[in-house]
Amino acid sequence: TGLSLLFVTIESIQDHHLSFLLVLLCHLLFLTKQMSYFINLMKWRIGPST
Repeated sequence: TGLSLLFVTIESIQDHHLSFLLVLLCHLLFLTKQMSYFINLMKWRIGPST
């Protein structure tokens, strides 16, 4: 999976601060994707207000 590939990439990076930032960035991207998907799902369930 892409997650294992991410961990391998982090392992190869020697700078721990850089790897930490990469993990943080990936988590933020994943969370924003999940949130937008969840919001769209809720909009679809509720339906158009008009």
